[in-house]
Amino acid sequence: METPNELLLVYPKPCPSSFDESSQEISLVEYVKELTKLNEEAAKIIFTQVAEALFSCHERLIAHRDLKLPSLIINPETLHVRISDFHHSKILSR
Repeated sequence: METPNELLLVYPKPCPSSFDESSQEISLVEYVKELTKLNEEAAKIIFTQVAEALFSCHERLIAHRDLKLPSLIINPETLHVRISDFHHSKILSR
């Protein structure tokens, strides 16, 4: 939902029975610690998603202002990445 002064991002709450322990999303910092080494192909996939998500935010004049590994959530099985923790974000004026 978007109004002139607000943007509300809504994520569906996963049903506990819809995934098992191994498919839960974790922060990217946890993921990297578990792997100890991230291969180049996975790094490209992750970085591309983060860049595209930031581009989408910036197109909507939203600045995250606190992007770091703990703010990136990844599904270790699919490598699907989401940006979280927008409490320092700001909607910029044109």
